[in-house]
Amino acid sequence: MNRVGIACATLCLFGTTLWMAKADATTSGTWTWADRPFDGTWIIQPNLTAFELRAPTLSLDGGVFRRTDCRTGPLEVPADGASHEVKGQVIFDSAAVRVRDRHHIELVESLAAKQVWKGVYAVSSDGRTLTVEFEDDRAAKPVTGTLAYEHDGEPIAGAQPLSGTWLPKKIVQLSASGLTMTFKTDPVEMVSDQSSPDLTVKFSLTHSDGRSAEGKTDAHDYPLNGYLPRASVALTRLEPNLLQINRTQGGQLVEISRALVSDDGQSMTLSQTDWLCQAKTIFTLKLKQ
Repeated sequence: MNRVGIACATLCLFGTTLWMAKADATTSGTWTWADRPFDGTWIIQPNLTAFELRAPTLSLDGGVFRRTDCRTGPLEVPADGASHEVKGQVIFDSAAVRVRDRHHIELVESLAAKQVWKGVYAVSSDGRTLTVEFEDDRAAKPVTGTLAYEHDGEPIAGAQPLSGTWLPKKIVQLSASGLTMTFKTDPVEMVSDQSSPDLTVKFSLTHSDGRSAEGKTDAHDYPLNGYLPRASVALTRLEPNLLQINRTQGGQLVEISRALVSDDGQSMTLSQTDWLCQAKTIFTLKLKQ
């Protein structure tokens, strides 16, 4: 969610190596493998969202928009309003940047000539804050919202106001289409005791933006429907109340997340890491009553 430019501004599900999920998780001893702590409809609480790791670095110089914080390599697009082919990106293949005025810039990303993300960047008059109003069209139902950032350090004297590193601070607004996730599993049939997981448990996962997936918690890839072509997810239950979810795009890892259910089963912490840009968003979700 905290990428300026290719913001994953909705619950995008993800992941790869298991140790990364376990490293920042605190599991509860009250759950057993026979329990179903993830089942139910979960609602994001935008005001409780936190951000960690890398922040986006942007510039607009010599008529070229640049973002240089991601491992995919710098994104460089002429700011002339026209659509330009981009190389090395996974979830879009062209981008257009239009300068509305000194403090407002519009970015449109497309895949196969179809718009998948649009954002308007607005820098404050003192150059210290940035808001991004976006529309994410990658899923079946568009998700809209507003993100707020603060400039890291003093604004660069004489530079275009967008230039610099921007620290994500909060989700100002997120549409209802980006707020909920419903998870369902089949009951676990234990053969002997409750000391180890059953990796053949079936799951179904649906989102308010129209994405859905069905499969087993066996770390294998299953199609992510209602999203970009060739998207898939793989689920692994690491602990009774800790779930690893991997998302790939065209066979390439794009995001890592882990979902940790609280001791009382009423809240979930979803740590979502953008694997390409190494930015982490930590969501708090509440179980719908």
